[in-house]
Amino acid sequence: MPPDQKRAYDEAIAAIRGGDFDRSVSLLTSFQRKHADSAYNDSVRFWLGNAFYGKRDYKEAIAAFRSFIAGAGNHPRAPEAMLALANSQAEMKDARGARKTIEELMKTYPKSEAAQAGKERLASIR
Repeated sequence: MPPDQKRAYDEAIAAIRGGDFDRSVSLLTSFQRKHADSAYNDSVRFWLGNAFYGKRDYKEAIAAFRSFIAGAGNHPRAPEAMLALANSQAEMKDARGARKTIEELMKTYPKSEAAQAGKERLASIR
């Protein structure tokens, strides 16, 4: 991993952890443009979804999480991304979509912590 990529990635993650979601979105989208072939790109898409969610930009969060899941279904964070996708859908008042995403999460990753959390969340989505 080239040091400039690692530095840029670490800076973006530090921004998320610090709650600076605007800056994080900016850094992560810049990273994607500059390093389209980076080994970090799956993680970048995942964290971008989280940064958009943190900004309450649920429409963009949904797009980022869908992109991550489509491109990295075997990634260790894929179940977590599906739960975050469902949460974003619920925030957008798409209860049907959120329930469908959680059902898919439970079917695809039945043993994951995210599936257990999703199962509990299902009852509260109306």
